[in-house]
Amino acid sequence: MPVPKPAKHEARSHVIQVDGLETRYWECGEGPPLVLLHSGEFGASAELSWEYNFAALAERYHVYAPDFVGFGETAKAHDFNDFVVFKIRHIANFCRQLGLENVPFVGNSMGANFLIRDVANAEPLFPASSFVAISGGGAVPANEARAALTDYDCTIPSMKRVLWALFHDDVWAEDEAYVQRRFESSIIPGAWECSAAARLHAPNIVRESAYERATRNQLSYDAVKTPILLIAGAEDKLKPRGFAHELADQIPSATAIEMPGVGHCAHIETPDAFHKVLFDFLDSH
Repeated sequence: MPVPKPAKHEARSHVIQVDGLETRYWECGEGPPLVLLHSGEFGASAELSWEYNFAALAERYHVYAPDFVGFGETAKAHDFNDFVVFKIRHIANFCRQLGLENVPFVGNSMGANFLIRDVANAEPLFPASSFVAISGGGAVPANEARAALTDYDCTIPSMKRVLWALFHDDVWAEDEAYVQRRFESSIIPGAWECSAAARLHAPNIVRESAYERATRNQLSYDAVKTPILLIAGAEDKLKPRGFAHELADQIPSATAIEMPGVGHCAHIETPDAFHKVLFDFLDSH
């Protein structure tokens, strides 16, 4: 059984220079601006993350969906000093270059993690008026699903394991054409190296990876006023049950919702249900 086809959309890709780095982004729609930040698994990209959402979002918003540094068709580069700030600053400057100020954001997984981390800063870099975080924030259990992501070895069977970890429905890991698309994105020159670099650490000095340091939940949200919606998938293999509500209890301006029958990527598995939740939130903020 093949995966569902995305609704036909008119998103087009563009390439610009941001911070001296070639940066690819997708754009569609003519309404108020909305910025989408994709996930961070091997082979992730803006197109693969948001192709099931472009059509519906473009009916209401002017959508911008950039590839992070190291992903998709954006330049392959990494900052071992602080790769998270490096990526956040690059997207913040992307927004500044396109005149995007005080706009809503939507992020999935890595993109959501970055939004949550940034908003806790006294002076956030993202120009976010509000945001929706899909499967972002909180702890990541050291389980089989996490190992499927971190142990990716650039083979088709390994990509199937990645997709098994991301989705609740096995169809996403069984559709050969879909698996092939994901695989091809993961072997773009430099893509694997950039993703793997985020998980490296010096074994004689550091007890945890840079990725774990950057994403573990040790932030203070007491002063956060930005409206936030945290979305969890009830069948997410990569997150503990109830994590979104626990995180929302720490953020004065956040609410949480758990969507049934989906894993780590609710916006892909059940786009119609996701769009309803998203629009209800954005319409009220």
